[in-house]
Amino acid sequence: MMHARGFTLMELLTVIAILSILMAFALPALGTFRSDAAEKEAARGVLGALREARNLAISQNLEHQLAFDMDSKSYWLERGDKADNSTSWTRIRTFGGFSGEAGMAMGAECTKFTGDGDTASAENRIQFNPNGTCGSKGTASARYVCVLGQDGSKQFRTGIPSSITGRAVIQRWNGGWE
Repeated sequence: MMHARGFTLMELLTVIAILSILMAFALPALGTFRSDAAEKEAARGVLGALREARNLAISQNLEHQLAFDMDSKSYWLERGDKADNSTSWTRIRTFGGFSGEAGMAMGAECTKFTGDGDTASAENRIQFNPNGTCGSKGTASARYVCVLGQDGSKQFRTGIPSSITGRAVIQRWNGGWE
């Protein structure tokens, strides 16, 4: 006697219905995951650029700085003409900017949201000296760049907590900086 193997139509329809219900719950979470990924990518990009600027300042014995334009949500690397108090800055690399989903703010508490209306000049600069220390220049006078969510909420901040060490970090907002 032969035994039939396989699934009935009713069993297949039941499995498809269950998978459809699970996907309906999963899709909103995937949208959030994509948004979080863009914000995290923006923060990591700034971190890498800060580390590169510091390393170049030390290795070339010239001031280097990251310049941030809040209007275009972009940033670039500049090299000074001296080891201290540079009077001329040359753009040596453009990093692009944040994706359309992520917003940019400046300051330790992400309180500066608007630029000067000019997408060619930077509102804030984080500068590195040949000894590895750090300073900042610009209207924001901050060593932090904040990544905001689509709704304008704080997500990450990347920056230099101590100008003496010049060490760059990323912190996540969870009701406070972690």
